[in-house]
Amino acid sequence: MDALQKELEEAMSSFTSIEAQRSADGQHLAAAEERQRDAQERCLDRRKDEGVWGKDACLQQAEQQAFELRSELREEGARAKSATEAVKKDLADKVSRVAQLEGSLSENRNQLKTIQQHVDGLMQDLMERTIKSSDDEAMLGTLARQLQQEQQEDVQDDRDVKDDDLDQEDVQDDPDVKDDNLDPETEEDSKPVEIQDQVEDTIAAAQSYDFDKLKNDSKRHVHYTAATSPARESESSPLKLIWNFEGTGPPVPDPAEANIVKEQHAKTLGPTAVVQGMQSTALPHPGCFQPRHATDIDQAERCPDACPLFAEDTASPQHCNFKCVNTSDCGLEHTHTNLAQSVPDETRGFCRRCVVVACSRCNRAAHGDVCAECQRGFRLENGECVSQIPILGSLLKGSLYLILLVPVLYFVAWYVSLVLRKATNLEEQAQALQFRTQTKLCKPDSGDERGSVLFFRYQLFIMIWALVLATLWVASVSMTDGSLYALGTEDPESPRELCAVIHRGFEQQRTMMSTKVYFLLVAYIASLVLCISFGIFQQRTFHRLNNDATQADFVALVDGLPAVHGTENLEEILKTELQTGTSQEIVGVSVGWDFAPHAEKITELLESDVRALDKLPGSPETADPAATSATSARAPVEGASRPRWFRPMDRLMLTQVLGIELTTPAPATAEATSGETLAKSLVCSPKALVVFKTESGRDAALAAKKDISFRGNTLQIKPLTSEPMGICWENFAVVRQKQRERLWAAIKMILLASFAWSLFIYLPFAQYASSFSYSNGDKPSIGMTISLTLIVVLGNLFMYTTCAEAAKRIGFINRDAEGGAYMVLYTFAILLNIMMDAALTGSIAYRTAVGQRARTYGGTLIADLTRAQAIFESFELQRQLGLAVFKYCWPAMYLVPFIGEAVGANWFTLHLARLVVASFPHIKGFKAQQAMKVLVPMDPGRYADVLINITAGVLIFFLPGGYTLPLLVALILSHVFIILFDHFRVLRCVPSFCFSSSVVDDYAQKLLILPCALIMAAFILKSNCTLTSTFCVQDSSLGLSMLMGGALHVGLHWWLLRVIVPKFGNVKEHVPTKFTYEQVASLAAPSWFNLNPAYCLRSKYFYKHETPCYYLVQGREHVLRKNDKAMSFFEDQRRVVKETYGRFQLG
Repeated sequence: MDALQKELEEAMSSFTSIEAQRSADGQHLAAAEERQRDAQERCLDRRKDEGVWGKDACLQQAEQQAFELRSELREEGARAKSATEAVKKDLADKVSRVAQLEGSLSENRNQLKTIQQHVDGLMQDLMERTIKSSDDEAMLGTLARQLQQEQQEDVQDDRDVKDDDLDQEDVQDDPDVKDDNLDPETEEDSKPVEIQDQVEDTIAAAQSYDFDKLKNDSKRHVHYTAATSPARESESSPLKLIWNFEGTGPPVPDPAEANIVKEQHAKTLGPTAVVQGMQSTALPHPGCFQPRHATDIDQAERCPDACPLFAEDTASPQHCNFKCVNTSDCGLEHTHTNLAQSVPDETRGFCRRCVVVACSRCNRAAHGDVCAECQRGFRLENGECVSQIPILGSLLKGSLYLILLVPVLYFVAWYVSLVLRKATNLEEQAQALQFRTQTKLCKPDSGDERGSVLFFRYQLFIMIWALVLATLWVASVSMTDGSLYALGTEDPESPRELCAVIHRGFEQQRTMMSTKVYFLLVAYIASLVLCISFGIFQQRTFHRLNNDATQADFVALVDGLPAVHGTENLEEILKTELQTGTSQEIVGVSVGWDFAPHAEKITELLESDVRALDKLPGSPETADPAATSATSARAPVEGASRPRWFRPMDRLMLTQVLGIELTTPAPATAEATSGETLAKSLVCSPKALVVFKTESGRDAALAAKKDISFRGNTLQIKPLTSEPMGICWENFAVVRQKQRERLWAAIKMILLASFAWSLFIYLPFAQYASSFSYSNGDKPSIGMTISLTLIVVLGNLFMYTTCAEAAKRIGFINRDAEGGAYMVLYTFAILLNIMMDAALTGSIAYRTAVGQRARTYGGTLIADLTRAQAIFESFELQRQLGLAVFKYCWPAMYLVPFIGEAVGANWFTLHLARLVVASFPHIKGFKAQQAMKVLVPMDPGRYADVLINITAGVLIFFLPGGYTLPLLVALILSHVFIILFDHFRVLRCVPSFCFSSSVVDDYAQKLLILPCALIMAAFILKSNCTLTSTFCVQDSSLGLSMLMGGALHVGLHWWLLRVIVPKFGNVKEHVPTKFTYEQVASLAAPSWFNLNPAYCLRSKYFYKHETPCYYLVQGREHVLRKNDKAMSFFEDQRRVVKETYGRFQLG
C-alpha cells in the first residue's frame, strides 16, 4: 500500500512538472511572437525608402523565422502532450488500483470489527470471571483467619497442652484440608487459560475467513443493501466517479453509508472502557444491560423486573442491538440508549418516542409524552401542538361537523316520520309496482342482447385470470419453505420487533427473490396468452350470436344530406331517390332531424299521447278541468298535515329524487297546433337511416358503394352496427369536428373534477394524516382508515358521474360508442384517482417508517435516504406499502362500492319510493308510476370496475409476497358477489337495455393491456441484479428499463389484438336471413321509427296518419298499434305477468 502511494505521488509530481513545462513553452511562444513583431517594425523602418519590395522582403524574412519557431514549438508540444497522456493513463490505473484496494480494505475492516466485538465480549467475560475469582480469594482469606482464631481459643481453653498440640498438628497436617483450601484457587487459575484459548481460536478462524465469498455475495444483492445508502460524498473527492453508481453495471458499496451509520449511533466504546466499566459497576441481574441482536430475542420475551424495558443500544458497533434497562435509563447519553426513545413504557415493555399529534421532535428531558418542536402550522403549548389559528381552526372544524352531521340527522328524522306515517295509498302502490315490472328486461320482446353475453363473460374471465395467478403463486411458493406466504405481513409493535422483522424479511426476500422472478415471468406469459385467447373467444361468441335475424340486419346509414326544412315530406322523397339509386326495395327512411333545442318539449308531447292511450288516472291528459283545479287546491292540504320543517324535504325528495310534481298541471289546450308547428320547424341533419326490405338487398347496396346525387349533394351509404335501442337520435346533427371538440372538453372537465377533488378532499386528508404520530409502531386510528375508505368510494362515485356526463356530451350516434368512450374515460379517471391514492398512501407509509426510525438492512435510517430507488426497495417501506395496497383494494375497492350500490342505489330507492307513494294519497296513476320507475340504469361502467380491480391487484407484485394470495382470493370472492348481483340486477332491478354490438367489449379487450404491462414492469424490477449480474441497473436506468418493457408489451399486445384476434375470431361466414324487415319488426317493440321522436312527431302532426307511429315508452309497449303506412309493425296488447314484491324487496 505504501509503495502504491509512493508511485502515485511520483506520477503526480511528473504530471505537475509536465504541466509547468507546457506553461513555460506557452510563455516562450508569446515572447517569440513579440520579438517577431519588433523585428518586423525595425525592418520596415530601415527600408522605408525602398518601396513595396522592401516591405515584402521584411515580411518574408519575419514569416520564415516565425515558421521555424512554430515548428520547433509544435514538436515540443506534441512530445509534451504524449508524455502527459501517458502519465494520465498511468495515474488513472494507479487510482483504480488504490480504489480496489481501498474497497477490499474496507470490507476487511468490517470483518475485523466483528472479530474485535467478539474478542471484546470474551475479554468482558474474562474480566467478570477475574472479579469473581478475586471475591472468592477474599472469602477464602476470611475463612482462614476465622479458623486460626478458633484454634487459638481452643489452645487457651484446653487443659491438656499435649493433646491440644497433637490436635493442632492433625489439623495442620491433614491433606484433605489442604486440598480443600487449594481447589478453588486451582479452578479459578484454569479459567483464564480457557478464555485465552478461545481468543486464539477466534483469531485463527478470522485468519481463515473467506472474504472473497462474502464480497461476491454482497455484490450480488447490493441493490438491497449498498444501494440503500445515499450519495453524500464531497464534491472534491477524487474517487467520486468510481464509488458512485453510474446507472449500469454492478453497484459498488458507497462509503457514505458507513459515515451515516456512524453518525446515527453513539460513539462506540472500546474494549478497555468496557472492561473498566465492568470493574466499576456491579450487574444487578444477569440479563440486564447485555446487548443482544433483535433476531436473537424471542418475540414474547420480557425483560427481568430489575430492568423491565428494552432499549436500543447505541454503544454497539452494529445497529439493532437491544438491552434491558431501568425505567430511568431511557434516552440518556451515558446509558448509551437511543436518545429519541426517551419515554419509558412499562405496559408495553420498551423505551419509546413520545406520542403527540403534529410533533416533529420530542422533549427528551421530560421522559414523557411532551413535545419540544411542532410541525409547520402548529405551535407549542404545554408540551402539546395546537393550531396556530385555533379560533379559526375550531370554527372550521365545528362548521365541518355541522355541515356533515345536521343534514344526516335531519334526513333520519324525516325518514322516521315517513315510516310512522299511515299507509293510505296501497292500491296505487301495487299498480305502480306492476308498471315497474313492465319496464324490466325479463319479457319476450326485450330485443337483441348479444353485448350482454360478452359483458358477463368478461366478468367471468377476470375471475378466471385471478384464479390462474393465485394458482401459479401457490405452485411457486410450494416449491420453497413457504415463508413467502407470510413475508411482509408481520405487525411489529416495538423498535426491537421492527428491527427483527426488517432483518428476517430482507434475508427471506433475498433468498426467495429468484422464485418470485420466475413466478412473474410465468404469470406474464400466462396472462398474455389468456387475454389473446379470450379475445378470440369473445369474437367467436359474438359472430355465433349474430346469426339470429334482428333489425340491425336491414339498416344502413345515409350521410351527406342537405339542410331540408320540415315543411317537405323528406322521408318519402328520400325513399324514392334511394330506391332508384340502389335498385333495391326500401321499406322506409328515418331521418335524423335536428330537434335537440326542442327535445324536452317533443318528448313530453309524445309521452302525453301514450299516457292518454293508457288511460291512466292522475295524468293531465285524462283529467277534467274541474277535478284538476280541485286536486291542485287539495295538494297543499295533503302537505299541511306534515310538520312544517319536513315540507322542504318532501318537495326535494318528490320532485328531484322521485321525479313527480306535488300539484297536477292543467292540460294543454293548443296541443295539436303546437305539435304541427314543431314538426314543420325542424331541419334535417346530414344523416338518416334507410331500412331495406331484405338483408341481401342491404348488403348489395353496401357492396355497390354507389354515390347518389340528391339536390346538389352526394349521398353515401355506410354500414351501421347497432340495434334500434342503441341509437341516440338527438346527436345526429353533431358533426365529427364538434365531437372532437367536445371530447377535449370532456377530458378537461374530468381533469378539472379530479383537481377539485384533490384540492378539497385529498389535501385536507393528507394534512390530517401528516399530523399523526407514526412512532413506536402506532397505527392510524380507525377513523382515518374509514375516512380513506370513504374517500376511495366517493372519489370513484364522483368520477363515475363526471365521466358519464362527459361521455354523454360528446354526441355519439351509437350508444355503444358512447358507452365505450365512457368506459375509457372512467378507467383513466379512476387510474388517476389510484395514482393520487398511491401518492397519499406512499406518503403515509414513508412517514410511518420515518416515525418509527426504521432502518435498512445495512443500518441506514430511511429518513436519511435520498434516492427514490433506495427508499422504495427498503424492506420496511415495502412492508408498509404491501399492507396499504391490500387495505386499499380490500374492502374499499373490491366490495364496499358494490354493496353500497346494492343497498343504496337499488333497495333503498325502491323502499323510499314505496313509502312515499303509500303515505301521500294524492300520488296516483301516472305520478305513482313515475315514483316507482326510479331505477339505476345498466351501463358499461362495470367493464371499467372489474378492469380497475385486476389492475390494482397486480400492484401487489411489486411488493413482498405475503399479501399476494389474500388479495387474489379477495378479488375472486368479491367478483363472485359482483357477477351474482349483476345477474339479479339485470333481471329484476334495471329497465330494459341493449348492448347490441361488440364495441364496448373491444375497448375492454384493449384496456387489458394495462395489467399485463404492469406485470412485465414488476418482472423487470424484481429480476434486476437477481438472476444474472449482466442486468443490474440503478435509479433512472431501472425506471427507463421498466418503462421500455411496458411499452414493448403495449406494442405486442396491440398488434396481437389487431392481427391475430380477428384472424382466428372471424371464422364463420354470416348467412343473410330469409325473413323480411316487416316480419322481424313485428316480433319486437323497438324499431328504427318508433324510437325516433322526430319521426313520431311528424307521423301524427305532419303526415297525419290515422293510426300514427306512437313513441315507444318502456313499460307501455301494449299501447302500440300496427300501421304499415306509418312504419309501425308491432302490436301486442298482452301485459307481463305480475311480480310479487316483498317488504324488503331488493329490486
